[in-house]
Amino acid sequence: MLTIPDGFRPTVAQQIYYLGIAGSGRSGDGKYIVSQAGDVSMFTTTTGAIERIVTGSWITSGG
Repeated sequence: MLTIPDGFRPTVAQQIYYLGIAGSGRSGDGKYIVSQAGDVSMFTTTTGAIERIVTGSWITSGG
């Protein structure tokens, strides 16, 4: 599991949504979930390989 280092973790849990792309069309959707502890998990409605272009930002405690 991916973990974000201390000082870069969000102050509250985040959900970052995306649309999946396969070839030239949409292929499902999903979200990345970032916890306050820095754990990153993913939920998707699509099986197999798809392109995901995702941008997210959050406020940190700066700790």
